[in-house]
Amino acid sequence: DHGIKMDNNLIEYFVSIVPVGMESVVNETKKLIDYKQQGTISKDEIDNICTPSLDVRIFELVKMLGNKDTKAALKIYSNLLEVKESPLGILAMMARQFRIILKVKYMRHQGEATQSIVSRTGLRTFMVSECIRQANNYTFKQLEEALRECLETDQNIKIGAIAPELGVELILVKYSTKK
Repeated sequence: DHGIKMDNNLIEYFVSIVPVGMESVVNETKKLIDYKQQGTISKDEIDNICTPSLDVRIFELVKMLGNKDTKAALKIYSNLLEVKESPLGILAMMARQFRIILKVKYMRHQGEATQSIVSRTGLRTFMVSECIRQANNYTFKQLEEALRECLETDQNIKIGAIAPELGVELILVKYSTKK
């Protein structure tokens, strides 16, 4: 209706990064329409205009950990704090992502193909592919240790032994530093 086009792969990408729910999809679509006015939307325009869901931002944060990019990981973390995301919520999502990477690494180690992992985990293909890449930067032991440290940090935050922002930042630095 507005003279804007998007190919099917880009539509799938758009829906996968915006927060869940029709209201979010409608709001993010309006932003793209206001920005573009007419023509074909590009992936870069979606990335620059739309607000990604918390899951996507945490996925990017853990991706920077997996890529051993401390500076980018801390920048994403800082941005999440600026928009008032809870450090405990971020920590829980990081632990979830480490758990997924560990699961994918294990399944891959058992010889499972990407499509098999996709169907067994319910994750999207691009997420499984990225988890496989990230898993290559960690040993099983490092992933298990990351999960244990996330749990310990969560407990230490809740008993007041460490400030929430600092606890998460320490994990970020530890698991994004090249060794």
